[in-house]
Amino acid sequence: MMVSVNILDINWKLLFGYITSEIIIYIKALLVAKYIFKLLWREALIIGMAASFAIHLLFVYPIVFNEYNDDLIIPILEIIGFDCIFLVINIIFLDLITTKNLSIKKIFLKQLNNIPLIALTIGILISYLEIEIPPLIDRSINFISASVAPCALFAVGIILGQKIEKTQIQLSNLIILFKIIIHPILAIFIIWKF
Repeated sequence: MMVSVNILDINWKLLFGYITSEIIIYIKALLVAKYIFKLLWREALIIGMAASFAIHLLFVYPIVFNEYNDDLIIPILEIIGFDCIFLVINIIFLDLITTKNLSIKKIFLKQLNNIPLIALTIGILISYLEIEIPPLIDRSINFISASVAPCALFAVGIILGQKIEKTQIQLSNLIILFKIIIHPILAIFIIWKF
C-alpha cells in the first residue's frame, strides 16, 4: 500500500506542535530514567523512546485508513514519517554509545545493518523514483503489515507473563504517565498556544 503526501497539504502547525511535544517528552523521560532511576545511557534512551513514540503505525493508522476520509490520514502519515526518522537517529545514538573504538568508517559500516534505516531509504527511493511495485511483492507487504499489530500484542502478552521487578513496574508507570497523560496534554497545549 503506497501512500504519498503533497507537501502543500501538510498542516505545519499541527506537525510542529506534535513533534515538539514528542521531543520534550523524550528528553524528560530520558533524563528521569538516567538521573532518578540511575539507568545507563542506552537504557535511558530506550525509556525516552518508549515514553515519546506513539502507536500510530500499529493502531491509529489502520483505523483512520479504514474508517475515515483520506484527508484525515495525512497528519498520521506525517507523524509516522517523523517517528521513523527519529527511530533511525536513536538507533544510531545507541550504536554510538555501545560501540567501542569509534571511527567514522566503523559507524558507517554498522549502519549497513540498521534495518529501519535500510527500510526508510528503500521506501524513500521507491516513492521518489515512482517505482511500480510488482503485485506479488505488494500483496506480501500488505500481508506482513496486517500481521504486525497482532504479533506485537502477542509479544507484549509474553513479556507481561514474565516475572516483573519493582523497578520495572515503576519504569512502566513512568512511560504510561508520559505517553498517555503528559504527552497529549502537552501536544494540545503547544498546538493551541502556538
